[in-house]
Amino acid sequence: MDTINSNELVEVTLRQGNQHLGTLFKSDVLFLKSGMRQPVDDAVKDEIEEIKRLDKKSQSKIVVIVETSGGYVETVERIVSVFRQHYKTVEYVIPNHAYSAGTVLVMSGDEIHMDYYS
Repeated sequence: MDTINSNELVEVTLRQGNQHLGTLFKSDVLFLKSGMRQPVDDAVKDEIEEIKRLDKKSQSKIVVIVETSGGYVETVERIVSVFRQHYKTVEYVIPNHAYSAGTVLVMSGDEIHMDYYS
């Protein structure tokens, strides 16, 4: 019997949830729960390049689910450059909050999805 550790289980579950959201939104999906400071910009760049490299059917739209307490506008600028380099349409979902530099990030998008409390 094969065993699976908890990290693998979490990774598989998150990947399946991400794929399901991608199907619903008809897009690639990225979760971004972090401060807007280095090295998150490098991590975003690496992740997007990996998505594009592995998935030949990658979408022309990305939906970014964001929760951030803010950070540096310079970091946001680099993240936006990565998104715009690889995607025609960039949408943001804010389930809770996107403060300070996070607000600048989501204002760069084509659409913002949030409720009255976000």
